[in-house]
Amino acid sequence: MKRDFCYDLIESLKGGFAVVFSEQGIYEIIFPEEAVELPWVRKELPWPQLKADLNRYLDGEEVDWSSYPLDHSGYAPFTARLLQEMAKIPYGTVCTYREMAEKAGSPRAWRAAGQACGANRHPVIVP
Repeated sequence: MKRDFCYDLIESLKGGFAVVFSEQGIYEIIFPEEAVELPWVRKELPWPQLKADLNRYLDGEEVDWSSYPLDHSGYAPFTARLLQEMAKIPYGTVCTYREMAEKAGSPRAWRAAGQACGANRHPVIVP
């Protein structure tokens, strides 16, 4: 299945965040220091509140990200499960890789959990 991606920029005091998205949801959030020239068409975000929510979060406020759809395409099944579980972690809570592996259904895969966290394309929304 071919997926068409678009992107938009969210300006903040920390710089411009690029949000890459598809019909499925948010595909990737790119931090300002990682900015590269993007090959997709710039288009307004279908979630106008995302800009305000990101800025509120960067100002230290707690934000509920659960209403934003995430595009998990391209992830291995374990990584997708793990990141879905990570998105449920309450604000200000810390979990170990072992705990996250257990929640994702593979209690002995704590090293893989660490690698999956490193593959997270949704920083901020998925802690």
